[in-house]
Amino acid sequence: YLATNPSPLFSINGKVLDENGKGMEGVTVTLSGLMSPIPTQTGADGSYTFRNLPTSGIYSLTATKTYYTFNTQNIRTPSGDLNLDFHAERVKYVISGNVGISGAVVTLSGSSSGSATTGSDGKYSFTVDAGSAYTITPSKTNYTFSPANQTFSNLSGNQTANFSATLNRYVISGN
Repeated sequence: YLATNPSPLFSINGKVLDENGKGMEGVTVTLSGLMSPIPTQTGADGSYTFRNLPTSGIYSLTATKTYYTFNTQNIRTPSGDLNLDFHAERVKYVISGNVGISGAVVTLSGSSSGSATTGSDGKYSFTVDAGSAYTITPSKTNYTFSPANQTFSNLSGNQTANFSATLNRYVISGN
């Protein structure tokens, strides 16, 4: 009933690609199924290979790297070699807070840069990449902020950075 006998063994090859389509080095790719989980690391170009696997069975292929998410690849009784790529998505977190006044410019610097102007509620928000370092600095003419800025290193979750604004007052005197 088959034109040729199916191969009793197969291989899985592929690449792990970042959001820009470039290969990611150092990603752990793990094959599990008929045997104990088998991990491997991607090479400099993001490639990985598993060889000499029995074609009878169900397999699961996962990729892991800190601050990234990947879809799991499921394989059921393959008839031959497979090429399966993973596409990484960088985990994002939010740095937000309140500076206490409207119209303040809040500047984000570090691994990414940007600015936001606070609304009538004094709030601001930035969505940034996990695992990076950022500094938040508020400013507005005639105001001083405490603290002057706040820094987050190796961002691993949502963060709040609140500030207090003080109107600068001056006394003018003379005769």
